[in-house]
Amino acid sequence: IRDAWYHYRHWGAEVKCRQLEAQWPEVSFRSQERPHTGSLQSQSQSQSYRSSSEHSGMLDLHSLLKTTQFLAKEIQLESLLPKMLDVLLENAGAEHGAIILVDDDQLIVEAAGGLTENRRFDCQLISRPLAELCAGDRPALPTAIIEYVQLTRSTLLLNNPAADSRFGQNAYVQQRQPKSVLCLPVHTQGKLVALVYLENNLMESAFTSRHQQTLELLSSQAAISLVNARLYDSLERKVELRTEELRQMSMRDGLTGIANRRSFDERLAVELRRGLRSQAPLSLLMLDIDHFKLYNDLYGHFQGDDCIKAVASLLAGVVSRAGDLVARYGGEEFVILLPETDADAAAGVAEACLRAMADLGLPHAGSPAGDLLSLSIGACTLVVTPEATPATLITRADQALYQAKRAGRSRYCPYAPVQENAASP
Repeated sequence: IRDAWYHYRHWGAEVKCRQLEAQWPEVSFRSQERPHTGSLQSQSQSQSYRSSSEHSGMLDLHSLLKTTQFLAKEIQLESLLPKMLDVLLENAGAEHGAIILVDDDQLIVEAAGGLTENRRFDCQLISRPLAELCAGDRPALPTAIIEYVQLTRSTLLLNNPAADSRFGQNAYVQQRQPKSVLCLPVHTQGKLVALVYLENNLMESAFTSRHQQTLELLSSQAAISLVNARLYDSLERKVELRTEELRQMSMRDGLTGIANRRSFDERLAVELRRGLRSQAPLSLLMLDIDHFKLYNDLYGHFQGDDCIKAVASLLAGVVSRAGDLVARYGGEEFVILLPETDADAAAGVAEACLRAMADLGLPHAGSPAGDLLSLSIGACTLVVTPEATPATLITRADQALYQAKRAGRSRYCPYAPVQENAASP
């Protein structure tokens, strides 16, 4: 076909040349121009061919520079890989290909694709080990060829690989029977960073030494782009991890290590929305260390900090469900958010907190409520309605807490509507 195209071009049959190019789009015709040695060739025809060949070479060089600039602009791996594979397939005239990255000597198939029936490029991002993709009865790629190039670190050009004694027994080669195969390593600074596999199933000798040279030049830029993209990807992951670490730090109380007020506010808003959908009860306990100012005055601020940390640890130990939240609300106040918890269950949690506090046995010689450190707890349970807001639950739990304090402290008190009127001036 290439010979016919050349002679048609030599005779000036441009229309026929275009027909051949349209009928055989996978064949790179223009890169195959060569001088005609027939005895009937005139000097003017020879000069015309040389001019055409030089112009074709200039177009190839321009295309190569344009392609390298195109690849150099990509810094994200997910967008670079499909474009790189498309460029390699186009410049080689291949039907199918894959890009395999080398990660600590493990081969990871990152992208694979080719031309569809309507001659459109289709690529899939895979990111799976080569051994995993080729483990079944229908392997996705010829592992023998790819591992051979990984070992030799040199380009491999094959015509009818099924007839090659080195690869003829490979399951993929036997099943697919590719006519032409080109597999080349991608190096940078002496390090193997990737492997490119290309195949053509229509004709043998589809890949020439000129294709090989072009792809090897492209692979140099591809290697730089891959390294830059992987570095950028690594930096992005580090930034994301650090950002998440900082976010988590901002949601934790610096003294106790449990959730802080900001975390509680965000979680309460989420649980209110969830409760509105599910119509499950939502409970809130508000807890206060009794006579903590007297404790600080008597034992000192350092001992006061240790006291707050001990209470936070105690409450976190009492509340065991994954969906519950213990948070420091401010100063010596704590809150416990209990999704899908009715009033009886919330009362059980409050009683458990009081018992655990008594068992802790921290002395408080200056407390009018007793010789030991104690807690006062207010609770509110509601079934969320569209009118309910975070302030609704917090205000009611806070009113119940002050009712517990007025009743003598060291106790639990549930919210009751009559309390709201009693608390009003």
